[in-house]
Amino acid sequence: MIVGFFTILNGMLLSINFYKLKSPSPQPSQSSFHASINSHAKSKALVVKRSTLLDGISLKSDRAVDYKNLRNLLASRRWEEADKETRIVMIQAADRVQEDYFDRIALLNFPCEDLRTIDALWVKASYGQFGSSVQNKIWQSVNGLPTMDSYASTIGNHAQFSERVGWREPLHREPSFFDNQWFNYEFLDFHLNGLDTRIGQLPAYAFFWKDGTSERNEDHLSLMIRFTRCSANWKITAKKQNNKLPSPR
Repeated sequence: MIVGFFTILNGMLLSINFYKLKSPSPQPSQSSFHASINSHAKSKALVVKRSTLLDGISLKSDRAVDYKNLRNLLASRRWEEADKETRIVMIQAADRVQEDYFDRIALLNFPCEDLRTIDALWVKASYGQFGSSVQNKIWQSVNGLPTMDSYASTIGNHAQFSERVGWREPLHREPSFFDNQWFNYEFLDFHLNGLDTRIGQLPAYAFFWKDGTSERNEDHLSLMIRFTRCSANWKITAKKQNNKLPSPR
């Protein structure tokens, strides 16, 4: 009798397992499926919209540099990849491909046309949160000097700038050239989340050592000085063009 009971029990368990195997896996509801499709479509539409927005920017270069890949990465909001691509195109524009690093002279003579193209792409893609022009405004706000004549006195200003954009830890003493308070590149925030993102934090990779450690003070200082000079030239050119326009009748 006991044997018969276990035989029946075993048969019931086999039947239950067989039913589980035959039962179809639960399928996502129609509403969740459509929500997923709509989310993907919206995301794709945003990329297309940003891409169209950036298509209006002229990709001019004095050194025949191709900026299409940078434009595409920025349109897709792939900030870290775009930041590293920025270093690549800047090395090309500075004519430092063979050396694969910047020097002060190359950045102080960086072609203005290329600087304007790179900046326009970053500013437009980030809706005004990233770009060299954004960094330059912050730089000027901490009394950044437009010359390298007194480099030592400029270090303190640049330390303030780097704190503002999130490249270094705040210091509670007078900064010096040998301070080791700079963040490694991997600690930077590559998410554009409004108030959670440091204004002017990117582009940055071009100004860190290639292993991602320590920001290169002198390189970024040189570029800010160059940007200030280029900006002055752009304003003069724009003023001359406006003066040539026929007056309205």
